Amino acid sequence: MISARLHIEKHIANGQLGDALQAFLTVTTAPEHTELRKDILALSARFSHLQDSWRKKLINSEQYEQSFAQISHALSDYATALPADMLLPDQTAGAQAPPKPSPANNGNRWQRWIAILGIVSSIMGIIGVSLKEMLFPSAETNPTTTATISDTRQPAATQVPSGTSEQKQPETKPEPKTTAQTPEKSVKTSPKTETEKPAEAPKTGLPAGYTRSQNPVISEGMEIVFSTADPSQKGFYDIEKQKVICCYDDVQKFRNGKARVSRQGRYFYIDKKGVVVNDE
Repeated sequence: MISARLHIEKHIANGQLGDALQAFLTVTTAPEHTELRKDILALSARFSHLQDSWRKKLINSEQYEQSFAQISHALSDYATALPADMLLPDQTAGAQAPPKPSPANNGNRWQRWIAILGIVSSIMGIIGVSLKEMLFPSAETNPTTTATISDTRQPAATQVPSGTSEQKQPETKPEPKTTAQTPEKSVKTSPKTETEKPAEAPKTGLPAGYTRSQNPVISEGMEIVFSTADPSQKGFYDIEKQKVICCYDDVQKFRNGKARVSRQGRYFYIDKKGVVVNDE
């Protein structure tokens, strides 16, 4: 059995606030120490929050040292108020809490983690390269596969027995591609005879007393017209000279400067002036 006050002051001097707080809670279980125990529990909660904030990087080193010193001074004041004859069991005195974390130790811990991650990354890279070579061997590392592939691509040579002449097979030439062309529709036009030639529209109107048919018959500038007084009488209208040659019982269109006409049953030929040039 050792003195509780000396034991607690020793832990406080060594910076072992966790051990000091545990010793305080051990010796303040009696009913007469209820108020002191409440104060120690408040300091213990404050110290736990400080440790947690330091581990989570919520405070810097200066803030940690300042709060740590305040808790240490408060514990020292409570330890001084303890009776000198208050004893502490041996098992409690022998227990030691882990030392407070320091910024230097924390930095070393991160360096160790970084080194470990670097080693793990290197090992994974080596394993990845090995698996790639096993699953996808290159042509240089597996000549058998390359030879097999080349053999399958090249056709085997045909062996010709000795003493026989090799017969060459006729080469089949690819058929030329023909582009489908749409056959052009040819429009057959039959040559128009002189009788099928459409009539030319007269340049001027007819003189009074004459009319033309619905389908004008014009040949060599001479149009066949009819007399309005006697539609059975016909004549010719000279389109260029705008004169009418009339009248005849029957007329035929001009050909080679002559037209065949009839009058009172007699047929004869006239020229463009109406002069008889030939009598049948």
